[in-house]
Formats: sequence, structure tokens, C-alpha cells
Amino acid sequence: MATLNYTDGAVYEGEITNGKPHGKGKVKWPDGESFEGDFLNGNPHGKAKHIFGDGQIYEGDVVNGVHHGTGTVKWTDGSVYIGEWADGVMHGKGKSMGKDGSIFEGTYVEGKRHGEGFFKAPNGEVVKGTWKNGEYVKKGLFG
Repeated sequence: MATLNYTDGAVYEGEITNGKPHGKGKVKWPDGESFEGDFLNGNPHGKAKHIFGDGQIYEGDVVNGVHHGTGTVKWTDGSVYIGEWADGVMHGKGKSMGKDGSIFEGTYVEGKRHGEGFFKAPNGEVVKGTWKNGEYVKKGLFG
């Protein structure tokens, strides 16, 4: 176990190879942000828990410091997303649950609902169909 201190005030504690984070470790920033998990050649890479300065939490896969693969994010307002990520945004199959009790399950493309899915409103109403760029556009066959 070793410690690295960065010029921006961040502190890394964990395994180090060739002077860089490599293996298991944790980095904390002065604003309260932290990242705990796997590192590869100085970059977060593998499984991780990322707590942002505002309290948002991401747990899941990280590739070269970016949320990529499968993971869960919990926003500070109580909303949750569980599913696939690509290049730091929701992308692929996923399920989101709003703080109001709403649920969307379906496909996301570049952070927006896109493709087949269903939405359950807080009042229990269910809509099944197709979304495009985040907007509901077509009723589904069984919707």
C-alpha cells in the first residue's frame, strides 16, 4: 500500500506499479469526490465505485476512467438507473426509476430513450412502444 499526492489536492492510496496507480486503490479529491476500485497503468479501469462531489454514486464497470459496460447510478434526488453504459452515458438496455415512482425499461442511445420500451407513470398508467431521441413516438403492438 502506497500514497500519491497530486497537485490538484487529490490523494491516492493503494497499489502502485512504476509510480502509477495499478491494482486496487482509492483516490479522493478535496471537493469530496472519490473513486475506489481497479486501476490500470494510472487510470481507473475495471470495477469501481465513483462518488461525485455532489453525492451522486456510480457503481460498475469503468474503462480508462469512463463509465463503460454495466453499472448503476444513484442521483442525489433519489432517481436510479441500472443498465449498460458506453463512453460515460447510458447506452444499451437499461431501467430507470424516477424519484416520483416512474419506471422506464428499454433501450437507451447516447443517454436518451431510443427504441422499444415501456414506461410506467406514478399513477400506474403503462405505455409500451417506441421512443426516438428521448421522445415517445409510437404505440407498441401490445401497448
